[in-house]
Amino acid sequence: MRDESKSLTQLELVSLVNECRSLIKGRRILEFRDLASEPEPLLPVGTEEKFIMLLEDSDSNMQRIVRLVVSVASDLNYMLVSPRPQRRLKKGEGSWFAQGLHAMIAGSRVSKIKVEERDRIVTLVMENRDRLGWSMKFELFGRRANILLIDEEGKILRTLRESRTESRHIAEGLPYPPPVRPAARRKPAEPSTRFNLEGTSALQGLALNEAADRYFHEIESQGQLERTRNTLLSQCGKETKRTRKAIVQTDEKIARAQEAEKIKTEGDLLKAHFHLLKRGMDRIDITNIFSPEEESLTIALDPRLDPSQNLEAIYKRYRKASRSGPHLEALRAKYEKRLDKLDQLGTNLKRAADIKEIGLLFGEMAAEGMVKRFDRKRQSNQARRPSKNAQGAGIKSNSTKNIRRFSIARDQEALVGKDGETNHRLLHLTRGRDIWLHCHNTPGAHVVLPMDKDQNPPVDVLLSAGQLALHFSQLRGAEQADVIYTQRKFVRAIKGGKKGQVTVERFKTLHIRRDPALLETILDRTGD
Repeated sequence: MRDESKSLTQLELVSLVNECRSLIKGRRILEFRDLASEPEPLLPVGTEEKFIMLLEDSDSNMQRIVRLVVSVASDLNYMLVSPRPQRRLKKGEGSWFAQGLHAMIAGSRVSKIKVEERDRIVTLVMENRDRLGWSMKFELFGRRANILLIDEEGKILRTLRESRTESRHIAEGLPYPPPVRPAARRKPAEPSTRFNLEGTSALQGLALNEAADRYFHEIESQGQLERTRNTLLSQCGKETKRTRKAIVQTDEKIARAQEAEKIKTEGDLLKAHFHLLKRGMDRIDITNIFSPEEESLTIALDPRLDPSQNLEAIYKRYRKASRSGPHLEALRAKYEKRLDKLDQLGTNLKRAADIKEIGLLFGEMAAEGMVKRFDRKRQSNQARRPSKNAQGAGIKSNSTKNIRRFSIARDQEALVGKDGETNHRLLHLTRGRDIWLHCHNTPGAHVVLPMDKDQNPPVDVLLSAGQLALHFSQLRGAEQADVIYTQRKFVRAIKGGKKGQVTVERFKTLHIRRDPALLETILDRTGD
């Protein structure tokens, strides 16, 4: 079973929020970023699940910048104000979620912060010049922990994790469903927190938050140490297995090489009895005239070769075996030395007490070519590259010039043409299973949803794409319109017609009502 004891309890969450409420309320959101691991990880990391929100108060003599840290990892959920500097990722290096959320909430002020009475959910109510009543919800309850941005009408504008269960459907563009409380009785809350307040500073009244920050930092550091240790031990074990296999193979080659003299004797005997050899023979029984006992010897032959070719093949095996002997012995000694080094390395990895010692051992393994050092910037660049699902298997980057891309859901992009030329090009770059949309009986842009094999688009994705089809048509601004959609294979360009003109064999119709908030959210997430 998953251990939830490391995450915040309801009592701890309420206590932490009560302590820092006065510092958060009324502040302006300066930045929302992914929070980098400390220290920098040695190996590639998975999805970032830890974030930092910087809140600024330029009108007060209090602490100017407040660092609100949130973790929604499946086994470690917490939210606190950290009094120490936090190493956040730079602009352009963060996740798709953090960058999009930052663009939507930066500059807003926090007007209220509250904790649900019996659920580990913290709500920040925000306001700015254009929007009133937007809120951020931090759901901190186990593996379904989530971060959501909700508009004043209760619709989900942004979510870290989309999910669908019998009780809740979490997806962008849908109304926010409160969590359903289980029927079983809950355990009573613990009467106190786990955090040690000794050695904390009373500055700004954040003693409890400081103690919690220290507590979770220690847990995360230990977790990073163990994950790195286990990964390196696993890699070390694989290298050990490969090396032992190489030793066995080398021993077999050495055994064959030691038969060089026997192979030479067979060649000399065939040469002496050459007149007995004929094509098609698979073996020959002859007397070993070089042995005092003159025993009978059976020599295998290749029936496809003539006598001279069989003789040459045996002498070739002899020359190869005689040459490889010294080399194989040196190679085996090298493998034995590597095996000893790997055994010592494994022992040292098990004994390493901190990440610094692990780092030194990692350097040794990197020098041997067993591991590669993690490059966060390179990983971020790769994460932002258009995937096959975003562009289609046959689309090259230079072919998508001037074709607009919009993220309309997690791992789903919409490709939108700009004019007849790009509409025509988009039609030929996409695949038959992709979904094509267009405003019905109205000039406008082609919209394509790239689809994986056997994938069908959800209704909310189709409705979001329909908003784009309506917006990029001559009906832009209309309150409602019909948008047709079908698989790309049912759309054909008209021969001799203008570029972008098509005929559609069969289609279905969506009745789209213009949704300014949803459309603005989609347009803010352009991939151009």
